[in-house]
Amino acid sequence: MKRALFLIIVGFIALTRAAVAQTYEVPKDYQLKVKEDYAKYEPEVISAVDWLQQTSWDDDQDKRKDANAFLMAWITGSPTVSITIGSPLMKLVNKNPDLLMTFMGGYTKYALQHKDAALKALISKYQNEKNHKRESAVEKLIKVDQDGKLDEWASTDFVKS
Repeated sequence: MKRALFLIIVGFIALTRAAVAQTYEVPKDYQLKVKEDYAKYEPEVISAVDWLQQTSWDDDQDKRKDANAFLMAWITGSPTVSITIGSPLMKLVNKNPDLLMTFMGGYTKYALQHKDAALKALISKYQNEKNHKRESAVEKLIKVDQDGKLDEWASTDFVKS
C-alpha cells in the first residue's frame, strides 16, 4: 500500500513538473527602464526561476538561454534586489557555471517572496532593545505589522521610498 501511494505521489509530481515546463513562456519584448517596470515583471521572474530550476541543462537550450537573459536583465537593473558575487560563490560554481544562475535566481526569488523578512527583524530588534530611541516611523511599521499588512507595505510603500 505504501509503495502504491509513493508511486502515485511521484507520478503526480512528475506530471506537475512536466506541465509547468510546457506552459512556461519567456517574456518577449520586455521593457526594464524604470522602477515600476521591475515590479511589473516580478511574477515572470519567479516563473523563470522555477522553470530554470525544474528543467535540465540539456533540455530546451534556446528557451533556457532566453530565460537566463531575461532573468539576468531583471537582476542587473533591479532597484530592489542586489546580489554580490564573491570568491566563495565562484568556487561553488567553478566546474558548473550554470549553477551561478541557479544561485542568482534562487536568491532573487527568495528576496521577492520574503520582502518583509528584514523588516520583521528590524521590528523585533527595536522592540527588544530597552535603550532604543523612540522612532515614529518604526512605531508606524509595528502597527502595520500588527494589522497583518507588513508584506503589502513592503511591496508598495517601502519600495517607493
